Amino acid sequence: MLVYGFGQVMFWLSIAVFLLKAVAFVDAAIRPQQAYVAAGKQTKPFWLIILGITAFADLIGFGGFLGIISIIGVIAALVYFLDVRPALKQVGGGRSSSGGGPYGPW
Repeated sequence: MLVYGFGQVMFWLSIAVFLLKAVAFVDAAIRPQQAYVAAGKQTKPFWLIILGITAFADLIGFGGFLGIISIIGVIAALVYFLDVRPALKQVGGGRSSSGGGPYGPW
């Protein structure tokens, strides 16, 4: 029973790790390339390659949940979300370039 519970926990953790990388990849893909340069961060292709390869490796089960590629991907996704994404937002690397709308700041 305990082994089954541990297997379930590992399964859901692997799903969560994959989703973390997939969301980071999609977010990196929708940001404009010029925002990466303006924020002084690595280039957009760099983040897309790192996040894409590690998410794909998780998707096909390469290396397992605790493999080195998975761990590198988790670190890259966390760095992206905690450092790169806020810097991109700060320089205006969001989805909308207008900055104003019916409910936003004018």
